Amino acid sequence: MKKSMVFLTAVLALTLTGCSYAENRMRMKSGIDDDAQYQLYQQYTAEGRVANGFYTEDGVVLQTAEENPTGKQVHVTFGKNNHLNIRYYTDAEKTREIDPDACYLDPGSCIYAAVTTSGAAHSASYEFSEFRVFEYIDGEKREELKGLGSGDLVCQIPADFTGTDLSILPVGVYEDRVLSFSDYYTDDQDARHELTGRWLVDDKECGDSISVSPVNTCSIRYEFDKEHYFFVSSDPVCYYSSDESGFVTFNPSDPEDTINNYSVELHPYLSTEITIGAKGSVTCHRVEQEMKPNKPLTLTSLKYGDQIVIETEPGHKPSVNEKILQLNSDEGSIGRYTYTVSEGGESFVFDPNAYSYSHGEIIFTYLGSEITGKICLDKGRQLEYAAKSAEDGYWLPDGEHVIVIGSSEETDQALKSIQFYPYEQRTVLLPQPGAGGTITYSVNGQTIHDSSLEVYCGTVIDMKLTAWNGWQRTAASASYTVTADQDVQTVHLNGADVSHAFSEDEDHKPTLTVLLDRSVGKEMIFSVSASGCSRTGLTFSGNVFTLSKTILESRIGTEAGFTISAEEDQIPRDKILKLAVEMKDTDGNVRREVQYMTTLPEEKAFPIYDPKEIASAAACYESIKVTISLEDRITYKPVAIANATVQLRLMDTDDQKILQADDELDGDRKVQVTIRPASGYYITGSNADGIYQKTMPFSGYLKQANTIHSRHSAKKLCVITLDSADSYGTVTFTLDGEPVSGIIRVREDQKLKLQYTLTDPDYRIEPESGALGWIAGQLGSKTEKTVSIDISPELDGTTISREDFIRIQKP
Repeated sequence: MKKSMVFLTAVLALTLTGCSYAENRMRMKSGIDDDAQYQLYQQYTAEGRVANGFYTEDGVVLQTAEENPTGKQVHVTFGKNNHLNIRYYTDAEKTREIDPDACYLDPGSCIYAAVTTSGAAHSASYEFSEFRVFEYIDGEKREELKGLGSGDLVCQIPADFTGTDLSILPVGVYEDRVLSFSDYYTDDQDARHELTGRWLVDDKECGDSISVSPVNTCSIRYEFDKEHYFFVSSDPVCYYSSDESGFVTFNPSDPEDTINNYSVELHPYLSTEITIGAKGSVTCHRVEQEMKPNKPLTLTSLKYGDQIVIETEPGHKPSVNEKILQLNSDEGSIGRYTYTVSEGGESFVFDPNAYSYSHGEIIFTYLGSEITGKICLDKGRQLEYAAKSAEDGYWLPDGEHVIVIGSSEETDQALKSIQFYPYEQRTVLLPQPGAGGTITYSVNGQTIHDSSLEVYCGTVIDMKLTAWNGWQRTAASASYTVTADQDVQTVHLNGADVSHAFSEDEDHKPTLTVLLDRSVGKEMIFSVSASGCSRTGLTFSGNVFTLSKTILESRIGTEAGFTISAEEDQIPRDKILKLAVEMKDTDGNVRREVQYMTTLPEEKAFPIYDPKEIASAAACYESIKVTISLEDRITYKPVAIANATVQLRLMDTDDQKILQADDELDGDRKVQVTIRPASGYYITGSNADGIYQKTMPFSGYLKQANTIHSRHSAKKLCVITLDSADSYGTVTFTLDGEPVSGIIRVREDQKLKLQYTLTDPDYRIEPESGALGWIAGQLGSKTEKTVSIDISPELDGTTISREDFIRIQKP
């Protein structure tokens, strides 16, 4: 990093005086001896690392006095925004990073930025908004400059910028978070019915949604009719629920949370009948009731998970509604039967005693109550667990400890996968796929912006997949659990490399067509390579009547572009192999590109999408056509014109490249010819901007170059001072009919006129000499006259007044 020492004025002054005693006293009093930068400067000076006030840790001088910014450069400073991570660059590819502490750029330079949000924002709703650019004069803000950049381009300093200081301020914005709520129950036919419970945010009742502060934490609570409904589940998993009190509470909603939708599922209390063929008793809700033989007993206020114990004489199994009551334990030999209230669908009988774990103990709960014995859980219900104890050096990783009941095999596997991990850190690499989209990694809701992290074994890294336009995710989301096996490990997606996280839609893949012009001959061999397509040994094999031949037509993937190579044959020195590409998108826009080959073998690569647009491009390319032909080889040689410059710009491709000396091309290229005058000159036959500009084939320019240059030569602009002061009348000058005054710059083909009106009654305009002048004087006005002034180089630098063209006299 470039660094420079800053010295106290007093120390500098003392250094110049050479008074060691005074110097030491003043230095000690200033406290600079204790300054770390001053101590480092002293050390580097002793080691010979300082030059012209600048130093580096490795002793290489980064900036000498001769390299210091001149007055023609612009000093750019960058405002701080702790909520954003920003890096600035001078190129669109972001390879040349700017040192924000010492930035001096020429007018016309560009500044690009890479921006991400930082953890300092403490809100998932904070995002980058814009860059604002201000001009400063003598440290005071002058004005904001608009329209200097967009997207990654922060600004392009205007080429005619005359100031010395610019300041760039990054601006972010918080958007209110919108929380939405729903509550419902599902009937026996799986139909959903909306309910009208009360949602409260920070103890204030709200409707189905509410806007909350993006930077403050808020509490969320739900209240329901406890007389008729019981709690079943919630999304996200609630912090606490109580059927007795009729409320559900959630963990506080943090600004950094990405959870904005809350729902609660309730169900009406159930009732069912039980019949026994002998005397017995039923215990439900810790209340025991006597039963008479063959007399039905109705149980009410039942909810999922309730246990019912029936005791009767051996051999008399109760008659129950098996859609509501599921038998958990059949001890018929002693007349004891245990049932669980179920949803009537697929269920899982869970016995916590059937599972044991190395290095610790687990406690399971359902609907807030600990499970100690067998319980029947219906599919879709949520079983929660936590560490009851753990051996030294082991832990149950943080996170959402919930198992959603699925099939018996899935649920059993999920229960067996619970484990205690060594409390040790591991390095985990967080790769991104090469194409198709991006993966956002997070741990416990906190987004990870780095490419690796240090975390404890057992930590779950969540993966959110965001696909580019035209691509599909192979999974909506996934997670990776950090193991203890490897000190350094790489996240994978369901066992596969993350490069397989996305797949391109078939209708997003363009059709690539490659045509060979007959001019390439039959000996040249071509190969084409693209994603999903690879062809070799392609040649022109047509007859004398075949003008062009299609050697390839295939759909290709877009992530890597495509390459075309040629080999075997030789290209004559006066020829050039032209590869003309036309890419047409779904909006009908066409992008054109041309590349050349001059020697074989050679390979050319063609990207399909701009890297900055590939993720969000709304229009996709539907066809790509490549025409390969052998053309006459022309080497561009710039022509010098006195007091002017000639510039040729290619107009048949999107990059509109400006031709440079020794560029090689063919005569069919379309070019824009621009002749621009030097300062103080103009181009004859030019437009209003004083330049000549015309678009034509390059071959046409070569044929007409001499004529174009001679007809549009540079001529001197005459600088003339117009003196309108007159003691006897008023003087008015017009240029091409428009009033002018003061110092003007005029061309030879312009019309300059002097109009004079005599106002002094004691004088009259003197007629011109000769007979015609005498006649004009007799017939014309004696007080008004207009004179046309011929523009010639002799007028350059002169002052024109009325006396030069019109004389007055007394009658």
